[in-house]
Parts: sequence; structure tokens; C-alpha cells
Amino acid sequence: MLNRFPRPSFLRQKWVSLNGTWHFAFDDDNIGVKEQWYLNKDKYPLLINVPYTFETQLSGINRQEHHDHVWYYRELNLKRDKSNPVVILHFQAVDYSSKYYLNGELIAENIGGQTPVSIDISDKLTYKNDVISVYVEDKMENKSQPRGKQYWKEKPEIIWYNRTTGIWGSVWVEYLPAYHITQAKITPLYDEGKVSVDLFVNKPGQSYTIKVAGETIRGIATNQEINLTISVFKDVSARKRKSWTPENPFLFSIIFQYGLDKVKSYFGMRKVEAKAGKILLNNEPYFLKMVLDQGYYPKSLLTAPSYKRLKMDILMTKAMGFNGARLHQKVADEWFLYYADKLGYIVWGEDASGYEFNDELVKSQINDWKRIIARDYNHPSIIAWVPLNESWGVPDISHDKSQQQFSVDIVNIIKKMDATRLVVSNDGWEQTIGDLCCIHNYNHGQKNDEEKQKKFSSDISSAEKLIASTPAKKKIYADGYAYNGQPIILSEFGGIAYNSNSGWGYTSVKNSNELLEEYTRIINAVKESSSLAGFCYTQLTDVQQEINGLLTFDRKYKIKPNKVRKVNSSIAKGGPR
Repeated sequence: MLNRFPRPSFLRQKWVSLNGTWHFAFDDDNIGVKEQWYLNKDKYPLLINVPYTFETQLSGINRQEHHDHVWYYRELNLKRDKSNPVVILHFQAVDYSSKYYLNGELIAENIGGQTPVSIDISDKLTYKNDVISVYVEDKMENKSQPRGKQYWKEKPEIIWYNRTTGIWGSVWVEYLPAYHITQAKITPLYDEGKVSVDLFVNKPGQSYTIKVAGETIRGIATNQEINLTISVFKDVSARKRKSWTPENPFLFSIIFQYGLDKVKSYFGMRKVEAKAGKILLNNEPYFLKMVLDQGYYPKSLLTAPSYKRLKMDILMTKAMGFNGARLHQKVADEWFLYYADKLGYIVWGEDASGYEFNDELVKSQINDWKRIIARDYNHPSIIAWVPLNESWGVPDISHDKSQQQFSVDIVNIIKKMDATRLVVSNDGWEQTIGDLCCIHNYNHGQKNDEEKQKKFSSDISSAEKLIASTPAKKKIYADGYAYNGQPIILSEFGGIAYNSNSGWGYTSVKNSNELLEEYTRIINAVKESSSLAGFCYTQLTDVQQEINGLLTFDRKYKIKPNKVRKVNSSIAKGGPR
């Protein structure tokens, strides 16, 4: 059960988990709103284990057929707390369009399946038999909504998987005092040895205290935003010992207090930069050795079965010598990011993609990114954002000016909200602007195909050849855009299937020895390249019918981790050259 406070980087003590058993109903005729199902418990014939969706085993329902409209119902049984009169109802993720009813009254609506919903229910509670109902619409065939790897057809195939419909993130209630903190934005000013803190409160007038790096800062909030800059590196030795890297994931604790409200948090001092074809971490060249992590689980799909499992995924990956992951086509659970911060694990953050370009997709994606950055800005493990992938949602971006402009706009919007990280324009090919040039190339050839093997090695051997290549018969840059010296990342490659008789991969091998040989071969090609600043291997685990992971779907190593680690360690921290 996911029963710990869902926001470990913004920790409060007064809260109630609403994960667990809810009443549940399918509404295939979409009549629930008209017939006011939010008032009638008898309309809910099933029980579901939230936050697992009905398509999963852990939900207790485990049905994968097509249902576009579903309902949830639960009695709250909350107790009044006079010291904390503000009550916020949180939904970590609900896919896709949702309406929220309290005691039969519509209190909120939301569009977006990846980002949180928070509702102030303070004035709506009676504390006598309060009932929350949630209506969700998730249209299977709507390709405009950001759906990531959720397939728009009935059965999963190739690289698309079962759907995730409804509540798939934790649900909880948070009790707050009348004066409270709403957000904290923590920005490391690495070269200055300082940290910038922007603390936001619901209303001014109370005293605040901030404790960090042995200092205590006090004051009175005269408006809703408090801005401070605090020194954290006292000398040169402190910078060396207390900089955040995967090898030394040092975290500063920070405590905020405003009136009676108290929040515990943390931050890491680190700087990310793209310069002269290299990625610099804390002003030093740093070679990315990442793995593609789709974040699916056999019994729970997009929702992790436990927080421990999230931690173990990172530990298992680090044991193979990877220093990070590209979180692919989903927004990461906050506990995953907490463990990435704490254990030293680089993350590329990503949103789910849509597949058809129109106003709905544009609005949804921009709205998602505003929420993603607001939620995850403080995590030092995140060094890059990936708004688009392989032209999904922008299928004509190679030549269509409006789709190109959307790519440019979303990169600039993200950069405006977060200037501390790198941004990719369209991971894979047909790129516009961006801090990195990211290329997907699965043309490494079968084990005995020497001609394809040589071409793969040649295509990734230099910047000129990388940019000139067309690995998916698509140009690396869209018409009118060109490479401008950005660090080049081989951000998808590999995908070698193990025992391909039972599933799918880009190439296949028969046993673990062959898998290690092939992995070694293509990593050696990466090592011989004169121009790569990092790689992201496809992929960490098998997912349903796609069996090209280094781990099985239930997280068992296909190769002993020390053997993979030896191969990865042959590339130095700063890169091969």
C-alpha cells in the first residue's frame, strides 16, 4: 500500500491518506452526471483499491476492456481540527478529464492525466457523513489527449500498452492552519555558493523562520511572496564536499515555518550547462549513461506497487553502472524523484505525448508543463525536460510551420519557467531549437549482420555523421532549423530482445551471454564516437509484449549487474575523449 506522505520533498505532519477501498462504477452510457450518481451509493456495484486503476491486478478488478467513463465514491469520515481549519483534498494523478463532487456539489473540474489536482474543501465539509465522488472521462480513441504509451486500440501491441483510466496517483487530505505556506521555490546559485529561496504564503501578516546550512532567518511576511538569498558554501572545501552529483548526492535540509505552519524540505547545490558540445555538471564535463525507464509494473501498470519498488528500481539501475534515466512518457511519482535526489540519480523529466496536433493537444501540453515544473522544480536530480518525443503529436513538424512554432514555443515556455535545466525540443529527430541534440538510432544490426553494424558505428562516429544520419528515415532537424553545436545524446538505441519468441524487440538474442556481447558491442561503438556527450539505452525493463529490457518485467536481471557495470564503466565520467 502507498501509505506514506505523497510529497516527501514538501513534508507536513497533519494529513490523512485516502488510498484504499473506494466504491466504483462503469458508466458506459455516460448517464451518471444526468442521473446524479454522485448522490447515490447504490450506483456503485464494485470496490476498487485506489490508487490502482481498474485495468490492474492490484485494483481488485483487473479488467482491460474498453470503458471511457468511470465513477468513484467514498465516505470521508474526517475530523475537525480547530488549529488547522484549512482542508486541502489532493489527487496526485487522475487520467484524464475529471469532475469532483462533495456531498453532491460540483467543487472542481480538471483536464490532464499526469499532474496533480488540489481542492480547498474547508468551507464544504460538514464533518457528518461527508461524501466525495469523482467522475472520470478517458476516451480510448482520442489521440489528441496526452496519453503516452497507453494504446488507443483494445489490445496492446508493439510499443503501446494497456490503458490507465481514472485515479492512478495517491489521494490524501492535508490539514493546514489559517496562515500557511503554499509553495517554496529553491534555486541553487552554484557559482556564488548561495541559494535563492522564494517562499509563497496564502496571506501576509505572520512571522516566518527559515533554517538552512546552520543559519536561521526570521522576518514578517508583508506580502504573499518572500524572497531571500542565503550563503551555503562557506569555503572552497564546502563546495567540494557539498555539491550534488550522482557520486556524491549531498542534500541540504531546509525547514520553513510560517505562523503555525511547518514544512520540511531539502535541496541540492548543482549546476547544469551545455557548453562546447559537452554537458557540464558543476562546471565539469559529465557523460550521461542513462537508461530509458517507462515506469510500468506487471500488477499495477503506471502506478508503482510500493515506494520501496521505486527505490529498488534506482538501486538496480545504479548497480549496472548507469548514472540516470530518462523517465519516458509519464510524469514521475514524487517518491521516485525523492529517491533519485537522495541516492544520486540523474533524471530527464517528460510528459505523456498526444498523437494528433490540434488546439486540445496544445492547451493540454502547455498546462501540463506549468504544473510539472511547479511541482518538481526543487529536485536536483532532474537536469533536463523533454516536451516532445519522436514527433508524436506533431507528425508534420518536418515542414509544417505551425507545428514547428509549437515546438519552439513550448521550449521557450519551459525555459522561462525554469532557466536552471536543459530543454530538448523533439527527442529523436525533426528538432527545432533546444539545449541538446537528441538522436534515436536502433539500426545497430543483428548479431551477425556486419554491414549494418559498420554503418551504425559510422553513423554515430562524429558530429557531422550524426547530424547527417536519417536513422528512422527522418532528418535530425526540421526544415529551416539546424545543428548549432549542442551536446549530442544518443537518447534511444539498443532495444535488444531476449527470447524473442515470446515478444518483441528491435533485434534479438537467444541467451544472456549473447545479450551481454551485443550490449558490449554497441556501447563500444558509443565509446569510439568523437562527439557523443551521453547515451540513453532502451530500456530498463521489459513492458508487457516488449521484451527488450535489461531486466524482466518483474525486475529480474537478465545479465549479472556487475557485468553490465564493467561495460558502462569503460566510459569515463567526463566522456570517452
